[in-house]
Amino acid sequence: MDGDQEMPGMSTPDPQPQRSNSWAVTGGVSVILLTGMAAIAKLHEDGGSLGFLALILVVTVVGAFALARFISRHGHEIGEARFDTTPKEPPAT
Repeated sequence: MDGDQEMPGMSTPDPQPQRSNSWAVTGGVSVILLTGMAAIAKLHEDGGSLGFLALILVVTVVGAFALARFISRHGHEIGEARFDTTPKEPPAT
């Protein structure tokens, strides 16, 4: 067998990590932005201080950018966790 042929059922690892689709980024960032804007609107309605409202805005925007960056780099790693619960050895009788 040549060195450049693949074995059946075996795949070669991707040299570049996979990029996630834009829907995952858009959905997660939208939730953060909408939640932040709702918090700002509620606090403004209740007479919150301008400094506190600005702080919430900055944290919301920075959090949205951080989430978008994380999802774009690690989106393929996000998913359901699966654990192998089968015993390694049969139990002693």
